Amino acid sequence: MQHDARDHSSTPSGDTASPLLARSAVVATPDWRLAVDLVADELAHPDGVPPDILVVFANDAWQSHYGALLRDLRARTNAGTIVGCSASGVLANEHEFEDVPGLSCLALWLPGVTATPVRLHQESLELMADPAAWHDTAGVSSSPPAAIVLLADPFRMDANALLSGLHGCYPGVPIAGGMASASEHRRQTWVFIDEHVYDEGGVALMLHGPVRIVPLVSHGAEPVGESWTVTRADRNVILEIANRPALDLLLDTAHAVQGEATREFPFREWLIGFAVNEYQERFDRGDFIVRGILGSDPERRGIVVGGMPRAGQTVQFQLRDPTLADVDLRQHLVDARARLSGAAPAAALLFTCNGRGEDMFGCPHHDSELVGALLPGVPVAGMFCNGEFGPAGPKHTPTLHGFTATLGLLVPDSDTANSQE
Repeated sequence: MQHDARDHSSTPSGDTASPLLARSAVVATPDWRLAVDLVADELAHPDGVPPDILVVFANDAWQSHYGALLRDLRARTNAGTIVGCSASGVLANEHEFEDVPGLSCLALWLPGVTATPVRLHQESLELMADPAAWHDTAGVSSSPPAAIVLLADPFRMDANALLSGLHGCYPGVPIAGGMASASEHRRQTWVFIDEHVYDEGGVALMLHGPVRIVPLVSHGAEPVGESWTVTRADRNVILEIANRPALDLLLDTAHAVQGEATREFPFREWLIGFAVNEYQERFDRGDFIVRGILGSDPERRGIVVGGMPRAGQTVQFQLRDPTLADVDLRQHLVDARARLSGAAPAAALLFTCNGRGEDMFGCPHHDSELVGALLPGVPVAGMFCNGEFGPAGPKHTPTLHGFTATLGLLVPDSDTANSQE
C-alpha cells in the first residue's frame, strides 16, 4: 500500500525546483525479507532517485534481524539518512497492524533540506543545560532547525528532561515524534540510525531548510468529576488528593460516573490528567497531560500512575472515550487544513498511543483511516507508541503525551524558500 504526493517550491532563478516528494508503505508478514522487498518496491522513486530520508518503524518480532533489515533497506533504497525505532504496531495509508510482525516506512525527497540525525543518551542530557556545550558536543549547528522528529526509548531515557533540554537549546522549534514500543509489554525497545541499532537512548532528526512540521495533538480522554490538588505523593504513587486517600477518591468518582459501587480498582478506562496550566480557573479537554493509572497501592490507599507526580499539582480523573477521540481527531484535521490555507502537507508521521487502536475503538485502522479520509492523497506512516511528543498549552511547549493521536505534518515552507532567493 503506497501513496505519493508532490509539492513545488521556487528556485532563485524562478524555475520550478525538484518537488518535495514523499512515499509511504506498510506490510505485515512473518518474513522480514519479504517485508523489505515489498516496501522497497512501493517506495521506489519513478526516476530511480534515492530518498534523502527514510523513516522506519519495525515490529519487535524481528528484533534479532534489525541490523540486517536496515542494511537491506539501505541497499534497496540507497536512502541518504535512516532513522526509526521498534514498535508494537505499525501503520501507513489507512492500515494499522498491531502486535504482529510488520514494517512501515516513509521515504522523503527534500530538495534544499539538510537532515542531521543526532544520537541521544541519558547521560548527555545534562549538556543541554548549556546550549553552547550541547551544540559543540552533538556536532550540530547552533542555528535552530526548522523542525525536529524525535524518537526515544521509554525505559532508559528521561523523556521529560529530553524535551525540556531540546526546548532550551532550540526554543520555538516544533517537535513531533514518539516513544518506541514493543509487543507483549516488553520493557525493551530499540532505536535506529542508518544501519545501527541501539537498545537505549534516542535519535533527534534535525531538519534545516525549506520545510516545516505542523504538529497536531488529538486527545482520547474526557475529564470527569472535579479538579483536585495532589497533597501527598511518593515517587510514582499518588497517596493523597485534596487530603483524601487517592484510591478512595478515584473509586468514589468512578461510582458517581458509572453508578456501580466498587471497592476494587477500576482498570482499563480510567486515566489521570495533570493540568498544563495549574492557574486556570476552569479546565477542559486538552488542558491536561494524560497519564495511565497503572495500578493501586491498597495498603496506603494510593494509585500508581505514569510519570512522577508531586504535591501541589492539579489533577482530574479522565475516561477513555472512543466517540470523543474520533470527534477530536476529526476536528484537529479539519482545523489544520484551514490553517494551511489549502496547501496540502507533503507527508505526515502519525504517532498513536498503544492504548488506542482496536482495543479502544472496537475496529482496526481507526486513526489512520480518519487521517487518510481528511488528508486524501497524503503519504502517512507511523507507529503505536509508549507516549507521544507534541505541543501543549498556550505556549505550545513540547510535551510527552499519553493516549493521543499525534501527527507531524511535513509542509513545504515557501517563506523559507523565498527568503533564500
